[in-house]
Amino acid sequence: MKKFQCPVCGYPELKVEPYSFGLGSTEFCQCCGFQFGVTDDDYKVSHEEWRKVWIARGCPWFSVGQDAPRDWDAYTQLRSVSNEE
Repeated sequence: MKKFQCPVCGYPELKVEPYSFGLGSTEFCQCCGFQFGVTDDDYKVSHEEWRKVWIARGCPWFSVGQDAPRDWDAYTQLRSVSNEE
């Protein structure tokens, strides 16, 4: 099964492509909690704004139903997003 990367935090295990044909998938990122097509379109919060707040909070794992991967390191993961911008 193909996985997709979160454009906000770099989490590489999204089940659905965040955006397709300009529309958000409405999936939550299990890592940072951004909901594609809702957080941005409905609440007008950009990826950059959400990322800054998430980092300021200490990069907490969002999902209560799925544990963070054993070797998960938010700051290492964030580098993949920082390098793209």
